Amino acid sequence: DEALNLLESADEHCQSLQLQHCSHSEIILYESAISEKKSMLVQQLTQIVENKRTPGPDLQRALARLCRLGDIQLAVNLLLKHYRLRVANGTDNLRWAKSSSIEIYMRELARFVFSVISQAARSFVMLCGETSPYASELMLFAYEETKSFIICFDKYVKGTSAISGGLSSAIKAVKFAVMYLSLIHISEPTRPRLI
Repeated sequence: DEALNLLESADEHCQSLQLQHCSHSEIILYESAISEKKSMLVQQLTQIVENKRTPGPDLQRALARLCRLGDIQLAVNLLLKHYRLRVANGTDNLRWAKSSSIEIYMRELARFVFSVISQAARSFVMLCGETSPYASELMLFAYEETKSFIICFDKYVKGTSAISGGLSSAIKAVKFAVMYLSLIHISEPTRPRLI
């Protein structure tokens, strides 16, 4: 925060130098120094966001600071990358459930994927507000992660045997998917609808 405040003060000072009719070379030198410091701060904030051990509140603060620095696109990209990795790692970790019961696996997979999409949507709204020019990127993220769930679901349905109660299990899996899919429905009209 202190570094960010200093950068903002330096920006204001640079504007006042222009009004004081300082030489062009002095202003360019000053702007270059500000740009270098800003780049260093962006790099540090990016490292915080990309660290897998960064807690959620710290992650959100780092992303908000990137936005404050004017790097909203970078903040959105890092946010969605973070949630993509969570989905990928979480689905890999769910393989234990698949070995014990395919029904439990599908329930847990649906719960996990759609709750992460819901968390990503909430984080996005906290970061960018309810109306944002970047909303299409959030919707693309939700579409891609839902599609990855559908691929797993398709494999599950094709792998079940009708003789061993596969139809009943497939119906239960659909119920789980629909139930958890409701997590990503955002009811307020001003927020982007994901599905």
